[in-house]
Amino acid sequence: MMISTLALFLAFRTGTGQSYQRCGKMADEARSCLAAPCPSGKECPAGETCWTLPGECKDWTPCNDQNTCKDTALPAAWGSATCGTYDGQYAYCGHDSFKESCCFCGGGECAREGDGPSDPIPAPTSIPTLAPEPTQKPTKALSGKKLCKAQKTEANCVSVITCVPKIKKGKYKGCSILKCKKIKDEGDCAAAGCEATLKKGKFKKCVDPSPSPPTTPKPTTILISPTPNPTEKDTVPEPTSTPASNEDIQAVLDGLEASNSDNVFMYETPSSSYLPSDIYLWKDMIKAVQSMAERGIGEKKLWVGGDAGSDTLRQNYGLVNVAAFLSQAMQESIRYNACDENNWSNADVTAGHGGAPYSAASACGQLEQSYQDYECTPEEDEIAGGQMACSVDPNMEMRAFTQAKWYGAPPALFCAPRSKMPNTPRWDYNNPSWCQPPVTGIPHDKFGDYLDFVNSGGGCGDYDGQKAGGWTFSGDGCVNGACPGAEAPLFGQPAGRTDVEGCCWWGRGAIQSTGTCNYGKLNYYMGKRAADEGRDSLFPDIDFCANPNSVCDPSSPAELKWIAGFFYWLNAVQPYEDTEDGWNYITELKAWVDNGMDTNDYSFVDGASGIVNRGCHNPPNCGTGELHAKSERRKNFVTVIEAMGLA
Repeated sequence: MMISTLALFLAFRTGTGQSYQRCGKMADEARSCLAAPCPSGKECPAGETCWTLPGECKDWTPCNDQNTCKDTALPAAWGSATCGTYDGQYAYCGHDSFKESCCFCGGGECAREGDGPSDPIPAPTSIPTLAPEPTQKPTKALSGKKLCKAQKTEANCVSVITCVPKIKKGKYKGCSILKCKKIKDEGDCAAAGCEATLKKGKFKKCVDPSPSPPTTPKPTTILISPTPNPTEKDTVPEPTSTPASNEDIQAVLDGLEASNSDNVFMYETPSSSYLPSDIYLWKDMIKAVQSMAERGIGEKKLWVGGDAGSDTLRQNYGLVNVAAFLSQAMQESIRYNACDENNWSNADVTAGHGGAPYSAASACGQLEQSYQDYECTPEEDEIAGGQMACSVDPNMEMRAFTQAKWYGAPPALFCAPRSKMPNTPRWDYNNPSWCQPPVTGIPHDKFGDYLDFVNSGGGCGDYDGQKAGGWTFSGDGCVNGACPGAEAPLFGQPAGRTDVEGCCWWGRGAIQSTGTCNYGKLNYYMGKRAADEGRDSLFPDIDFCANPNSVCDPSSPAELKWIAGFFYWLNAVQPYEDTEDGWNYITELKAWVDNGMDTNDYSFVDGASGIVNRGCHNPPNCGTGELHAKSERRKNFVTVIEAMGLA
């Protein structure tokens, strides 16, 4: 599925409202002040897009001769790094430091118009940063995990009593919060905000502080899909409301049962024909709707019409909410007949984001993301008693159950420790360009055999019915026998991964749930952790942290892949409201129904599509690019509305 760079545009967005426009093939390159401003009418040269980006290039003046530009030193907090370390990595142009110091971002020293003959100065900037600038001393505004994460050097990290550096192979890999139980000194324990326990007046051990009286948890935006979701700036959490009546829930279920669902969930075959999906079934979706409307996740329930209007009107509201959800699922996963995320990092994607085309390291994250580094918010960690996200097990190994099946499509994603896969290959759909049929793939339960096959550069044996393709450790983007994935600097991965260790957190489900934080939430609210801690659980025997593959496992409850998608919908789409222009998902849904459910009026479904695919209801205005597959999502919506008998 196509998504924008969540890390670059959403996770670190600011609330200033400032923006600027530049042309570029990808948003990254447009972020540099050197990129050409969009002409009137937002028409950029062929192959380029006019990107609206957060921040501004205020009072920026280009070099008279860019070839004479010289980089200046980055702040000391960036350690020994120089602009040359990141040359051409335009994501870094979101930092003030790079805008001011680095020629490739439009900064540096050179002669500029208005300068004195011997007084070249860097272009002044006043843009907000997309990610916290590194600081040599922690500020009072930061605390807990955020304070530690802001320390960009080992020296800074160890200077904070509550933080501890992460060292891997002798190199600094980031800063994390020090757990109270790890502190062995009474003074350090108190300084870290922990609680010292004493025995006979002597320090015994350091423990987490006693909990404060319970308070109502702050509503938070929950990120479930790798597709961009609303930020806290854009989303107003839906207030707790009276649960839907059994009658209203049953009315929606009756409407779904009465729908003409034949040939609604179709997928594209390798021969470009279409067949009904055998993974996504209407009856399983109905079961998931009932579960999410009746039980939901905590206080969040699937909205089935509210408490106003006639019985028929409420039923229509609820059905249209389901139709909007399905219009997105049909584009994101059903059209590929795949429950697992596909490897879609082809040459066009890697040209803009780095890495080798179709690297096996795509399992670690695509479009400059690192799924195992998806962190939950401090508020979410507090709700979970310290940690909401799943812990990463470097020895975890698994293989996805599904993949796309177009001619030469890359095989299913997989993860394994470095001891079993030291270097990642890339998929080459032209090597071989044709497989002698019939092709029978290595069985899913023979994962060791499959790793041997991949490590040997095998082909025509990855999955049943494979038409072409095989693995290689050389060629396009590969270096010294390893084919890296895209770098993910904003997730602490400045270089592309050449392994798949701990990379088991790819997207799964109808609208794909991705990353350690999101699987942790699934486990906390509806999995084994909920049951173990005495809370109501939909799937008390499924540990989503120990086995994220359970979402797509054919032996799991058939409705689970749907419920994982609805979990995202309940937290990111239903409560969506843009605080700047007032666009509210539920309000717009009601208006579309009240105005006669005109299937030529795409304003509502376009807004829903934008939230799922680009993180806002009106892309590209939020700086994340144009809505992908707009016409397909519209068509899906109309197809479902007609199947429901509403048009």
